[in-house]
Amino acid sequence: MPESLGKTLKKIRKSKGFSLEEASEKTRIPKNTLSIIEEDRLNEIESLFYARGFVKSYAQFLGAMEDNVVKRYLSGAPKKD
Repeated sequence: MPESLGKTLKKIRKSKGFSLEEASEKTRIPKNTLSIIEEDRLNEIESLFYARGFVKSYAQFLGAMEDNVVKRYLSGAPKKD
């Protein structure tokens, strides 16, 4: 089973040596929102439009735009189990 979007982004962030606080400062995305993304609780973000924008900005910051999980999420394709 492929890793979730949140787990993928968290793993990439940690591998690059960024704390959640540093990622928040650099992306200007609130730390709480980054936590929501990394915990796969995107339904808690007020709209899908904002959720996709935050994920895209975060993925760009992490250099993760080519990751298959990220590409699948941003393209709107359902994930295969």
